[in-house]
Amino acid sequence: MKQKRMWILPLIAALAMAAAGLLYMSRSSRRETPVRMTRIAVVVENSTGGRWTRFQAGLEQAAEDYNVALDYAVTGSFSGIPEEERVIRSEAADADGVIVQLVDTSDTVELIKRLCAEKVLGLVDTDAEAEAGDNFASITADNTGIGSALARLIQDDQRTALSRKRIGVVAGTQRMRSMQERQASFIDRISAAGGTIAWTLDGTGFLIEQLQEEPVDILVALDNDALEKAVDAVGETDEGLVLYGVGCSDRTIYELDHERIQAMIVPDEFQMGYLALADVVARVNAPNIPMIHREIPYTVITKNNLFDPDNTAFLFPVIN
Repeated sequence: MKQKRMWILPLIAALAMAAAGLLYMSRSSRRETPVRMTRIAVVVENSTGGRWTRFQAGLEQAAEDYNVALDYAVTGSFSGIPEEERVIRSEAADADGVIVQLVDTSDTVELIKRLCAEKVLGLVDTDAEAEAGDNFASITADNTGIGSALARLIQDDQRTALSRKRIGVVAGTQRMRSMQERQASFIDRISAAGGTIAWTLDGTGFLIEQLQEEPVDILVALDNDALEKAVDAVGETDEGLVLYGVGCSDRTIYELDHERIQAMIVPDEFQMGYLALADVVARVNAPNIPMIHREIPYTVITKNNLFDPDNTAFLFPVIN
């Protein structure tokens, strides 16, 4: 019996050492082979502009939640779709999917078809034509609703004085169908309420000259960039001019707080960024699931309700 114990004990020790070695090798193997992260490229115009702050916060929160690596393209203004397509293809080469804002939606059917044949595609702030098919996700603001809500806001604010006011409209880029819808909805609603549209301006390059040549009582800017430029133009021309618009940047919130903007419509850009990434990742992980087309909500912000708890959470989202 003593001899049996003498050789059993070394055997147990040897087995224990072997087990420990296998455990160490297993753990080392796991450490040396990390799980590959999904990579998503993001291409939007003027990517470093303040207009994208909340959108990017939504992307970052979704990237944290879904274990995604984001690759942002650093861009300025695109001259047109051909230049943007070159940037998209370059950025998407090593990515599993790409989130894109198309700067010109007048004729993008074939481009969308080409892009989504190669990568999982998510469109933001882009109203795509139905002929492009459904092999992509899209998320945009309710542009018809925003135009109408902006007109209603001015109507409620000005009341009976509205019929005596001349209104100038800075329409943003009309290359985008979203801006066309926003402008048409605003003009229809404000005209029906008795407002007089003195002029509309596509872009902001000659805004100061326009205000000097044809003064108005109310100035309306239909996107964030136009609203920021309108603040500057009003400061140089007429301090009595009342300014309304659509905005989402820290700059426009600051100007509203300092009463240089009377009131503004704010789309939920955080939700746009979050859902855009979530939808693209879902398709990457499950190629057969249907793609989703969404509209994000918006809210009306004034000096009086700027720091209400719900609006503070809406305007200044915290990434967890």
